[in-house]
Amino acid sequence: MGIISIRNARDHKAALREIDKLLAARKLTEEQSRRLDALTILVDAYEEKAFPMGGLDPVDLIKAHMSDSGRTQKDLADLIGPALASLVLSRQRALSLEAIRTISAALGIPADLLIRHYEVTAKRA
Repeated sequence: MGIISIRNARDHKAALREIDKLLAARKLTEEQSRRLDALTILVDAYEEKAFPMGGLDPVDLIKAHMSDSGRTQKDLADLIGPALASLVLSRQRALSLEAIRTISAALGIPADLLIRHYEVTAKRA
């Protein structure tokens, strides 16, 4: 079956791509069905560990994910725009729904972890 553990963001992304490919198939063989089941379990386990529900607020979660995956603020800016990336990371503005969807899709962070409330501090002029 060739299943390997998921240890980092790159493994996670590869597993998600394979899951998508298997889900897009019209009909799965028994082996493909078992592979899909195994990959789903491994992805769930990795996400539980990498993105604990009770732990980090959305900004800290994004920062931790960026750090773990070797991404920078520029990478986030490429996704949601430089101004919004800067304002979100400095907690001066909340994530928009569109930004949450984009970040979730691109980085693999579950959207339900990004929609949680967190404190935003308005920048004084």
